[in-house]
Amino acid sequence: MSDWSSLLAALIGAAIPGTLGYLKQAHDRRAVDAEVLGGVTNLLMDLDPQRALMNKTSDPEVTRKHIDGLHDEEAQLRKQLMTIAAGHPRKRVRELAFKMHVALFNSRTATSAALADRKDFTPPESTWVEQAKRDHEEAEAASIELIAASNRSALSLRRRGGQ
Repeated sequence: MSDWSSLLAALIGAAIPGTLGYLKQAHDRRAVDAEVLGGVTNLLMDLDPQRALMNKTSDPEVTRKHIDGLHDEEAQLRKQLMTIAAGHPRKRVRELAFKMHVALFNSRTATSAALADRKDFTPPESTWVEQAKRDHEEAEAASIELIAASNRSALSLRRRGGQ
């Protein structure tokens, strides 16, 4: 009988570090997801076409710098979204991260076009503003869906004994 209890103690002792490692990895994944999704949410507020146009200045150089800043922030977040799309353990989160990647690009492109000097673009201003509104709505919807899927992923880990 003591052989069995020794074997059981050894198995339990071996399982604890593996379980703790898995839980730490899941916690780290959630922290990365939260950082990226928080950045996406913040950028979407800046990309809201009505807000962006309301805050537009008459100085074209200031507007160009603002557009460049939005582009840089969007490019960095899209890289992070592609990392989630390539490596998240949940298929649904991977799919939604890719969808968000595309929606964020579209929203930033249309909002930047609406902000820029109309001489640079063929369509009239109202076309870009309407496009920016549509793209922004799609990006917001994709963001909400991705956040919900990411949170469901975290909740399923909690139900299985994770943090």
